[in-house]
Amino acid sequence: MKIKIKLNHLFYSFLNICILFVGFFAGYKLWGSFELPFQNKYQVMGPLVLQKYNPSNGILYFLIFISIPSVLLSLLMLINKLREKKIAGNDLIFKTYSFSFPGGKILDDLCGFCHRKYKWIYFLHFVILILFSLTGLFYLLSLDFIYFPMDIFHEGESLTPAWKYLQTGELWKGSFFIHGVFYDPLTSAVGWKLFNQISVGAYRIFALFMSNIVVLPLGILFALTAKFMDPGKKMIRKVLLAQILILIFYFTEPQKGFLPLHFLERRDLFVLIGLCFLITGIGLKKALWFFLAGLFSALCYAYAIDRGAYFSALLAAILILIFLFPLAKNKKQNQRLMAALAAGIVFGWILFVIVFGIDETSHFLKDTITIYQIKDLFDSYRFSENPYYKIPMVFIGIQLFFFVLYFWKYYLPGRAGRNQFYIHFMFTFLSIIYFRSAFGRGDITHLFYASSFACYGLAMVFWNSLRRLNYRWIVLFSIVLVFTNLQLTRSRYRSYNVSRIVSFWNRASEYAAYPDEKYLSPELYSSIKKLKELFDGQPGIMDYSSDAGLAYLLRKTHYGKNYIVWFSSSLDRRKELRDDFEKYNPELVIVKGINQCYDGICNDKRFPELDPWIMDHYKPYKVFGPWEVYRRK
Repeated sequence: MKIKIKLNHLFYSFLNICILFVGFFAGYKLWGSFELPFQNKYQVMGPLVLQKYNPSNGILYFLIFISIPSVLLSLLMLINKLREKKIAGNDLIFKTYSFSFPGGKILDDLCGFCHRKYKWIYFLHFVILILFSLTGLFYLLSLDFIYFPMDIFHEGESLTPAWKYLQTGELWKGSFFIHGVFYDPLTSAVGWKLFNQISVGAYRIFALFMSNIVVLPLGILFALTAKFMDPGKKMIRKVLLAQILILIFYFTEPQKGFLPLHFLERRDLFVLIGLCFLITGIGLKKALWFFLAGLFSALCYAYAIDRGAYFSALLAAILILIFLFPLAKNKKQNQRLMAALAAGIVFGWILFVIVFGIDETSHFLKDTITIYQIKDLFDSYRFSENPYYKIPMVFIGIQLFFFVLYFWKYYLPGRAGRNQFYIHFMFTFLSIIYFRSAFGRGDITHLFYASSFACYGLAMVFWNSLRRLNYRWIVLFSIVLVFTNLQLTRSRYRSYNVSRIVSFWNRASEYAAYPDEKYLSPELYSSIKKLKELFDGQPGIMDYSSDAGLAYLLRKTHYGKNYIVWFSSSLDRRKELRDDFEKYNPELVIVKGINQCYDGICNDKRFPELDPWIMDHYKPYKVFGPWEVYRRK
């Protein structure tokens, strides 16, 4: 086998690397070199407020960091376009060198054999896709449930509003939660209904199910991406792309991967399903699929408001793209696709209002707007200066750079199909907008969440480079990837135990029936037991400690919406919280507990108007472990 190398290709590849290096270096130097003015319009209290630091700085630094290489590239492209030269260098004359690859005859024979016997490659490809898609489900079914201690705050975020929902039928109207109605209260409620058991275990099992089932739509997404990204008939190129995507998943898997950046989360489930519909609509150019994709704007919001915002932004961007760069050749067909997508979005929100009711929807809108306004200030930190945190940024910047490069070289001149342009745009767009989550708490866990699409877009870069190689090289790379992924998939299935899969329901039912007190330390259980006795005659509970799961553990309905007072850090919500105290006038208040000093800011500083009022109207009464109960004077 002879390999041909054109020096102009090497030259422009080197030029691209230089642009990337210069761009990232400039972005690194600009990081933190300026700051936006601090504003606190809603008088929120939080770590960044004490530092008088604008949380939008991190987002701006990130956008600058990833954009500089692409801006430099676009400037060069425009300059060359004005000079009527192509950046690819095809108009320049360079000598082409060729040399024989060692063992090239063997490789020729191997590729020739594979080309003639292609069916077995495709068979293995589909086997891997199916097995990969089911890995999450089989992992769950063979899982040994761990009886680890209850996380009173994070698990309580779901358990307490779910308990109130069972008692009152109220969702947003009854509780102020910050993730989403399905992610918070309904995950617990569905788990309890499924096992006919109100317990921490039942909640955990359903949450685990939702976390692991996401691999199924992810596998379908990989298959659809490979099918519609390349409209050509050469199946081997589709195999190559799908296998690159699967390999990236294994490479970045948090538990076993080499580079633990990707972190699929259960709130990504509806986004992945919506993407499957959207890619199918792009590939088939059928209005029905665009309509179905539009429905997921509301569905994603119902699961988690951050994912809803990300997916809705993508749908809006796709509408704009169809208008600017028609997906179909027929003008009327493009109009139908746009109308179908817009109709799906509108109809999805109409269903949302019908299902939840106007009153609940109004509370949803109010709470969602409030969260967008105040969340960065009441619970965020500065983005870490640790270089590790910038690795996914580099990946995202590379994705954007190559999307811009392909846009100028192939998409804009029409040298590549619209399918490829749209799908490549989707992955690049999601990789950028998803990273918004990294500027929330600013910790390593949120970095993982934010990197869900930071690596998948790189598959487009690798694939676009490899698919332009000699056909035999494409066959060779496909074979290598198929066998690599087959081995990785086999290694996962070796950890699954058939006997545990068969006995899953029995183990799950036993776990769901496990008493909640067993998830608490003896000291905490003793304190909860005494608190239960104390509050036995009280109609509800007012918790000023931000111990989210306390109302659930006491089996009491929390007064008002603010079961986690930490979330009520803005002036308006502090007033609402005080109104709750005056309205319900509880005899007993849990003033101190495990989380009354969240982020090192205690309630006396976080609630400057409310805390003195409580101290004036209540006095210390009893102490049970970490919880201090005050009684009305």
